[in-house]
Amino acid sequence: MEDGATVAEGRTTATLVVLIVSLWTLLILARPLAGWKLALVAAMAGGVALIIAVPPLGHGIFLLDTTPQRLLVAAIIGAIGAFLVELSSRAVALATLGHGE
Repeated sequence: MEDGATVAEGRTTATLVVLIVSLWTLLILARPLAGWKLALVAAMAGGVALIIAVPPLGHGIFLLDTTPQRLLVAAIIGAIGAFLVELSSRAVALATLGHGE
């Protein structure tokens, strides 16, 4: 978060991070991606993109105060979070692989 950022600006960044990690979690849970699962993930990602891209939606309804810097910070932190979710998912899959029988 940039110097002197307000609580609302920090809340925007945190919300964007949660959205990124949540979409990645949905992506993992929807595997294998085919048919309606692919459509669901695409619709959710499209909805998030629309909310961010259309200021009356993002700022007016969801109270997001996005700037390029906040989007970049959220993307970096969100990517790290998504990576950790992916690692956790794979670790659980490996740990339960031998226990399915």
